Amino acid sequence: MIMGYRIGVDIGGTFTNFGEDRGALQTLRVLSTPDRSGEEVHAAFESVVEKIPQLRMGA
Repeated sequence: MIMGYRIGVDIGGTFTNFGEDRGALQTLRVLSTPDRSGEEVHAAFESVVEKIPQLRMGA
């Protein structure tokens, strides 16, 4: 069986909100890094990958 995951990212000026849905919405809020855009998304995704072994990060 193939399971699907929905992941959403909202990059703001102060915080970046990261949410994933596996039947129950779970969110994570990290500080935005405007001078290094995208690093906060990478860090948040790594955190989620640690909790969900089926997910793998790719480029």
